[in-house]
Amino acid sequence: MFPVNRSFIKGYPHKRKAISSTHSMRKWVLFNETVRRIVLDKDRQLDELRAREAELNSELAKQKDIIVQLDTTIRESDPDSLQQRVLELEMEKSRHLAEIQILKGATGTTPPRSVSPSSSVVILNEVASSSSSGSRDVATSPEPSPRKSRSVKDKLTSSTNTLIKSRKVKIDSCNPGDNVLVAWDYDLSAYTIVQESSTLFVLHCESLKLLGLNETSPKRTLYTVGEVVDKEYCRARKRDNRYHVPEGSKFYRVKVKSLPS
Repeated sequence: MFPVNRSFIKGYPHKRKAISSTHSMRKWVLFNETVRRIVLDKDRQLDELRAREAELNSELAKQKDIIVQLDTTIRESDPDSLQQRVLELEMEKSRHLAEIQILKGATGTTPPRSVSPSSSVVILNEVASSSSSGSRDVATSPEPSPRKSRSVKDKLTSSTNTLIKSRKVKIDSCNPGDNVLVAWDYDLSAYTIVQESSTLFVLHCESLKLLGLNETSPKRTLYTVGEVVDKEYCRARKRDNRYHVPEGSKFYRVKVKSLPS
């Protein structure tokens, strides 16, 4: 038998405790270092977002000054070329404003909602057929969506209002052959058809590709103009549905195609 080292056996518990304490300390140091790196990276991202927002605000102020100058010139001479330039600047200003809103919500963005199957929405054929044949369009729905009614002036920027006037876009009807304004709705996270109505008009998901729109892109198009192909009167059967409307809501699902060039 080997001789027993009694001094080693006697000191073993203390050595084991020291080794365990050293291991715990290393884990704590590693944890603190990881947290420090995450905080530094977060601060860097915030600084970049603040810098971008300041840059956009500065650019926006310049655009406003240019628009005021051009507007004064137009009132005096009203040439077509200057009117077109004002429209372009208004559209650019709208894009800047939208990007600022996105930057402001970047640190608290909610996760995207999943797209549910088509069974989450049911088509009300009998209502849709009767409403499409009436003399009025936006007021023919007997049970409008509970969504609060907002005037078009509240929904749109001045650039899109100018677009409506210049391109003869309809906001009081949405029938096949009508030219309509398709705009991104931040509340729904979906594209809608702008109408002066309490009833909601949502762009059909099949029309996204036809119009070159992408709901998930961070640089999505804010609005475009298209021609109505068809519409269906629907009701949301489930809370989580592809059009992000409240459960039980009734709305129009509209198919739109690009305008001929």
